Amino acid sequence: YGWNAGVWTYLILMLWLIAVVALIGGLGNQPVQRTQEARVLETARQMLGQPWRRWIVPQLNGELRLQKPPLAYWMAAAGFTIGGVTDAAGRLPFALCGWLLLPVFYSLSRQFYDPIRAVFACGMLLSTYLYFRHMRLAETDSPAALAVTISIWAIWLASSLAPSPREKALYHLAAGGVAIAVLAKGGPIVFPLLFLVLASLAIRKNLVWRFIKSGAPITLLVLAAPWYAYITHTIGSAEFRHQMQNNLEGGDHGKPPWAYVPWLGMALLPWIAFAVVALIGAI
Repeated sequence: YGWNAGVWTYLILMLWLIAVVALIGGLGNQPVQRTQEARVLETARQMLGQPWRRWIVPQLNGELRLQKPPLAYWMAAAGFTIGGVTDAAGRLPFALCGWLLLPVFYSLSRQFYDPIRAVFACGMLLSTYLYFRHMRLAETDSPAALAVTISIWAIWLASSLAPSPREKALYHLAAGGVAIAVLAKGGPIVFPLLFLVLASLAIRKNLVWRFIKSGAPITLLVLAAPWYAYITHTIGSAEFRHQMQNNLEGGDHGKPPWAYVPWLGMALLPWIAFAVVALIGAI
């Protein structure tokens, strides 16, 4: 519309502030109903006032709780420490992850579209049922989504660069995002690594080798491996595998993939028609 850069930046910041009000407003109004959220909040509550080892080895009612990595428990416990033991305080760090995801998504959208379309894309994302509901719950989805988006954003930016310190820094940022995804949920590590492989094939650059040569895998190991190594050493590899089996086998999603298609349609409301048209256009 002919606005200068300063006016446009101010408008973007105002919209981003409105988004955080929408995401954190009324966080405590909805009762805890999902068992996934209840486990996160109660495990985090039982960490409070405990020695540091109890924070590294989560427990729920005296039983090991390692079906999911610990990041979500730590986030909820941090919220309790700051705001008291309430549903709203426990959910706040997760809602903030959803808020921080928006500028990353905007920047990624700007690689393909003009600023107006990128803003509309963020608005559609924010108001999608799946996003707005689950980013406000104390579950693993919020930090995992933020981490995966950061990784994909960093990989895409790096793919357009010649070998340089900036390219290496972006690959290390991507590796950091992968490490957070590993500590948040485990399974979503597949998405940024798959994107790296597919982007390498699509633009005919050996991005996988450049990622490795940058030293980014070391960053991934330094950030993600210590917790897994400590747990394996503490409780034994056999017990750890048993504990993590639910995560590895998708035990929280036991139905066949096609059973979730109707739920996916509901999750994309009110933008399901746009999603169908966009998918056809992408194909």
